[in-house]
Amino acid sequence: QLPVSGCLCLSKLLLVMALGRLDAGTVRVFGQASLPLVGVVSAVFFSKRYTAQQWCSLVAISIALVTLYYVKAEVQSAHLRKKMELLEAPPSEAPPPGLDVVGVFLILASICFNCLGALLVEKFLKGNQSRLHVQKSQLLLGEVVINAGLILAMPFFQPTAELRHAHAPWRRGFFAGWDGRTLLCVVVWIPAGWTTTMLVKRCSNLLKTIAQSTSSVLTYVFTILPLSCGPRFWSYLVTLLGPPLDPEPVSGSVVLLAVAVMLSALSFGTDRNTR
Repeated sequence: QLPVSGCLCLSKLLLVMALGRLDAGTVRVFGQASLPLVGVVSAVFFSKRYTAQQWCSLVAISIALVTLYYVKAEVQSAHLRKKMELLEAPPSEAPPPGLDVVGVFLILASICFNCLGALLVEKFLKGNQSRLHVQKSQLLLGEVVINAGLILAMPFFQPTAELRHAHAPWRRGFFAGWDGRTLLCVVVWIPAGWTTTMLVKRCSNLLKTIAQSTSSVLTYVFTILPLSCGPRFWSYLVTLLGPPLDPEPVSGSVVLLAVAVMLSALSFGTDRNTR
C-alpha cells in the first residue's frame, strides 16, 4: 500500500502548494481535468469501453477547462489594472497579470498523482476481500509513514545549517503552524475521506470523480461572494477563523464556463452503457 499512499500524499501536498498560489474556486474547477484523465487511463489500462456521449463529455470538459484558463486570466488582469488605476500606482508596482502558471502546473501534477493513486486504490479495494475499515486503516497507516518521513526529511533540503536547524521538527514541533483553520480542515477531511473510500469500493473511482465535480460551482461561488456577509452567526464564524479573504472578480463568462464543466461531468454519468 506504500505506492498508493505515496501517490495520494504527493497529490495532497501539490494541491496545498497550488492553493497557496491560486484561489480555491480555480483549483476546484481545474480539478475536473481528472475526469477525462481517469476515463482515458481506464480505457487504456483497464479495458473499459465508453459510449460516444461519454467521450463527447470528456472532450467538452477539456475544452471548457482550457477556455476557462484564458478567460479567467483576462478577467483577473483587467481587475488588477483597474485596481491599480484607482490607487494611482505607477506601472512598475503593478502585479503580474493573469493566473500563476506554476500554480496551474502544480494542479496538473496533483491531478496526475491523484488519478494514479485512485486507480490503484480501486484495484486494491476490489481485489482485496478484507473489510472496508481494515483496508482504510492500511491505507492511512501508509500515508502516516510517508508524511512522517517527509516532515523529518524536509530540513535536510535547506541550504544552510541555520535554516536546517530552524526548520527541524524536533525543534519547532510537529504541529508548528497549526491553528483553528487547520483543525477545521482535519475535521472535515476525515469523514470526506471515509465517504470517498466507501464510494470507490461499492462503485468506481470514475463515479467518485463525477460526484465530486458537482461541488465545483458551489466552491467557485464562495470565492466570488464576500464570506463576511450573511447572518450574524455566519459572520462570527468566518471572522473567528481569521480575516475573510477578498472576493474574486465576478465575470459572467467564467461562471458559465464553470457551470459548463460541471454539466459536462454530470452528462458523462447519465449514460449507463459503460462496459
